[in-house]
Amino acid sequence: SSIVRYYLNRVEFVVLPAVQRLQRCFRERAGEIVFVRIESLTSDGRDRSRQYKRLGIHYPPGSPATAILEPNRPQPDEIVISKTATSAFNGTNLHYVLNNLGIETLVIGGVITSGCVELNVRDASDLGYDVIIVEDACAAWTESMHLDALERLSVSYGIVQAHGGSIEL
Repeated sequence: SSIVRYYLNRVEFVVLPAVQRLQRCFRERAGEIVFVRIESLTSDGRDRSRQYKRLGIHYPPGSPATAILEPNRPQPDEIVISKTATSAFNGTNLHYVLNNLGIETLVIGGVITSGCVELNVRDASDLGYDVIIVEDACAAWTESMHLDALERLSVSYGIVQAHGGSIEL
């Protein structure tokens, strides 16, 4: 369908290169990079949120679908957190880890802008983090869903930055 085609094209030709630029920027400046992915802790997914169970979202540990895409894979000693709910702040120890690292500002990219990204940005803001959402490092199913989410987030929850290559650490 045209929706899937739009989404896959944006991820491949816009989001993945933008994430690579962000990773280079953070690695050159010794910034922390934390990866968050959907992955159950159990093979049967009994640890998933009720929402994920209802929606049939289940990726068991080690599933190829949870692999972080090349060439964006984590380097040794970078943190990977697996989540089983829409927001990583509700279903993981992410907040605890970020506090231990002394992180106050989050630079966020990912998919889906109007889903997981939006909820994570809202939760991060509510927890007191300063949030920068990198527009070209995010994608939603449609361009209008993407832009609508960014507009909502920019009003109260974070700063939308058009291009990830110019982030100041």
